[in-house]
Amino acid sequence: MPSFDTEVSITEDVEIEFEVYCNKCGNGLCNETSTADATNSYSNKRLPTVNVNPCPNCMNEKYDEGYERGHEDCLKDIEKEKEK
Repeated sequence: MPSFDTEVSITEDVEIEFEVYCNKCGNGLCNETSTADATNSYSNKRLPTVNVNPCPNCMNEKYDEGYERGHEDCLKDIEKEKEK
């Protein structure tokens, strides 16, 4: 689980701003990221959480690869049927 390695003793709230990028393509994911306070199921503590949706660019790339692969497989199947 990702964490922030720091020692801080503060009695007031602070706002931490950060940016999120796709590790594969480098696309900014700020619009695909949300934060919340959630209860940790292991410790029952309310902890800040970061939720990041999959990168739309990488998802589209994989979709296109799958579409092309499916199209190529279909063409191969048609050729096999013609040979019969």
